[in-house]
Amino acid sequence: MNITILICTFNGKNKLGDTLSCIARLIRPDTVKNVEVLLVDNASTDGTAAFAQQHWTALNAEIPLNIVVESKPGKAHALTTGYNAANGDLIVLCDDDNWLDKHFLIYAEELFHKYPKIGMAGGCGSTAIFANDEKLEWFDEFQGYYVVGTHHPHSRFLVKNDYSVYGAGSVLRKTVWDKIYNSGFRFQNSACAGRAYSEDVELSMAVVFSGYKLYFDNRLTFVHDLRWGRVTFDNLVKQVTLNAKGNVYLMAYELIYHRLGARFMLIRFLKDYFKQIKKIFSEINLLKKQRMLMGSLQYRLQLAAKKSSFYHAFILIPHILIRFGFYHRWIRNIVLEK
Repeated sequence: MNITILICTFNGKNKLGDTLSCIARLIRPDTVKNVEVLLVDNASTDGTAAFAQQHWTALNAEIPLNIVVESKPGKAHALTTGYNAANGDLIVLCDDDNWLDKHFLIYAEELFHKYPKIGMAGGCGSTAIFANDEKLEWFDEFQGYYVVGTHHPHSRFLVKNDYSVYGAGSVLRKTVWDKIYNSGFRFQNSACAGRAYSEDVELSMAVVFSGYKLYFDNRLTFVHDLRWGRVTFDNLVKQVTLNAKGNVYLMAYELIYHRLGARFMLIRFLKDYFKQIKKIFSEINLLKKQRMLMGSLQYRLQLAAKKSSFYHAFILIPHILIRFGFYHRWIRNIVLEK
């Protein structure tokens, strides 16, 4: 078995030093023949690639570092380039601010060897590092949004309709990616420059549609480096509203998946789609009634997410209808290839 550690980065020069140093210290499993680090430089302008190569050379690491450039901005494009270029049987996605546990590769290899039906597995951040060690007082309550802390009670296969594999620290089977990609799957979320959103759940959903399983393993941990000025509650609200936009595409995927083979597919899809809009509207009203039972920050965050879902469910209708045939084809192709 071979393993690729994939890093997708945009202007990550300041963060990459510690991330690469941790990778250089990873313990390689005896059963793993080759490990490579694949860095996808996603249209950086700060000399990221040159810094990464220089730092890796200084570390004198045994693992080779390969650098490719994806000039089209957007994490989705970087991920696609990286997954396609990876040589490993397993692909570990390491964000440029993740410090992988030194046993990470051992646990990943053991897990995928034991369970051949796992298509994608994920873990979580064990802790976070803050600038000047100043953790905000609200952070613990919302740490899950920063991929910190366990989101499942124990290691297990995820239940039906649960696609909650964090992108950071995820492990994807290369053959599963090839199957999904060759069936026509293309990321719709995080396909533009700016914040990444919901592309991890989008990929998890495609893995499930292809007949493979998702797994959470609490041993697949990393430290999340949050020293770079983005931990504010306003920024968290912006991220949650973007995630809610991404969830509209995921809702469309699932509706199509469950209606595959139905007559009058588009009509049935639209009927289901508007039922979901009605459901979101009801959830907004219910949330407002429960306001006094919630903390002010929790209420603000949930209301922003619900309103964003409701708004984008309408705004994205023309795009979804135009792309409906494309979504239907790749989902159908994946299911038929099971």
